[in-house]
Amino acid sequence: MNRDFGDLKSDGQIYCYDNFLSGATIGRLPLSQINGVLIITMPSPTTLEIERQDGTCTAAARTFTTTAATFER
Repeated sequence: MNRDFGDLKSDGQIYCYDNFLSGATIGRLPLSQINGVLIITMPSPTTLEIERQDGTCTAAARTFTTTAATFER
């Protein structure tokens, strides 16, 4: 839960984040809390899959749905 993004690995794990910043960025853009959690996995060293879901990280085990977004570099 809430690991540093640099610690994510292509290891088959689903990482869950629910501890979001509030306030403002250095450029004074407002940061707002999102409802729910973000789950992230790295299917490969160059692919990131991410999805927002309702609930908390301490709830039941998380799985991705068809609304997950996939990013490749």
